Amino acid sequence: MSPPAPPRLSDYLQHIDLIRARAAAPGRSGHTWLVSNFTFLQAEWPLLHESAVKAESLAHADARAACFYARRTLELTVNWLYKN
Repeated sequence: MSPPAPPRLSDYLQHIDLIRARAAAPGRSGHTWLVSNFTFLQAEWPLLHESAVKAESLAHADARAACFYARRTLELTVNWLYKN
């Protein structure tokens, strides 16, 4: 008996999208689950949050675009540091 075929990347990404969609939906208690590692930025620095989440979401699908957004997030952070 041969081993099962490894899962395809597209199947994995669809599975991740499904998990994120379920996590973003309000739960029984009405709370939304944490989906991003950068949720803590949202309240005080929404522009940083938007850029960081974009980088995070593209990490597997498009690494070059993820690098662009990660650098943008860092540049926005450094600009904020110098202004404040």
